[in-house]
Amino acid sequence: MSVPLDDEGSFSAGRQALLDALQSLEQRAHDRAERMVRDAERTARQLTLDSEQRAYQLTTEAEERARQILSEAEQRAKQVTLDTASRLADLEQQLGEVRDNMEAARAQIEDQVVSVRGQVEVARASLNTIRQQLTSGGAPRPLEVT
Repeated sequence: MSVPLDDEGSFSAGRQALLDALQSLEQRAHDRAERMVRDAERTARQLTLDSEQRAYQLTTEAEERARQILSEAEQRAKQVTLDTASRLADLEQQLGEVRDNMEAARAQIEDQVVSVRGQVEVARASLNTIRQQLTSGGAPRPLEVT
């Protein structure tokens, strides 16, 4: 079957029109894909930048909070040290007072022991005198109260 020349020209023109339309569609799809890739890259860069800024902000805030906590802890440690030193000084003073009181009490007890020993010696001497008088046959003298 032979195709008339007019039909061949029109077929060729139709074919060319389809090829041109296909090529135009392909070019538009390619351009659109390039735009989408550029938009995606721009969005990715922006997200990366935003994420880095947020991470920096959070890191800065965390570092500042850590410095603040450390400063508060150091201040508290200093206060506890001062309180402890003050309390220790009070306890040392009280201990000194207790030592002084114990020394005074010991001295007083020693004085009383000496006094009691003296009284015991006087009582023994009196008792010996009475014994001697009794054994020698004399009447005992009444004890003098001093």
